[in-house]
Amino acid sequence: MIHKPIDEMSLRHLFSSNYASQVLKLEYWGPVLDNNSNITPSPDCLIVDKRSEPYRLRRCEFKYQPSNIKEFEHNGNFDLAIIWDLSQGLARDKIKHQLREQNKCEELIILSDYPQFKKLPDYSISDQLISHSVQNMVSFLLEREPHVIFSAYLICGAFPKFIHSGKLVEILVDNFESIRRMSDQGKANATYSLFLQAKPRPIIEKKYGIVYCWNNYYQPKISLNRITELMNTNFNMTTPSKDLVNRIIVG
Repeated sequence: MIHKPIDEMSLRHLFSSNYASQVLKLEYWGPVLDNNSNITPSPDCLIVDKRSEPYRLRRCEFKYQPSNIKEFEHNGNFDLAIIWDLSQGLARDKIKHQLREQNKCEELIILSDYPQFKKLPDYSISDQLISHSVQNMVSFLLEREPHVIFSAYLICGAFPKFIHSGKLVEILVDNFESIRRMSDQGKANATYSLFLQAKPRPIIEKKYGIVYCWNNYYQPKISLNRITELMNTNFNMTTPSKDLVNRIIVG
């Protein structure tokens, strides 16, 4: 499950997620090695910078919310620093200049500047009550296009009733230009077929023909609340109307 980080460890966990990789175009590569191929204690790691070609390996240092430049003084030289936020009173331009002078750091990335991260849910112990299945479903949706989470809301909202996949595609064609440009097979692959490929279990179940239903394994009541939250905070989308949900219901 992805949350706003609350310390350096959770910051690294967030950075290592597929969701962050898609947003930042940066990926974890491995530890930093010295000339004898021994792992160095600092900086934290090597990352692959995919923002432009050719891709580059860059040395990276993580800090959750640094309060001054001294927090970096024992980290050696690195190419970029990734932090969650700056402590109150710490000027952005000043710390960037100090990092460049002290650590030869070329870039400071502040994740809370990105709306995709700022809108993540806060970490809470209550999330332990959410089943692992729902967490898998949320992670699956975070990595998809907006039409996928839109579809998930419609199908989950229809539960326990069955849905007609052809009518689902019709609604997506009406609401998403990307779907309108697809072939018939592409529309299927981008919608209900995608849910059938989810792990550890398909998000929807095929009942007969082109009729499907939300998989009860992904607790529908909890899932619908989480999907609504994701649509509003991560995708900046409004939830579909009840009329749209009813349009895809069989019978």
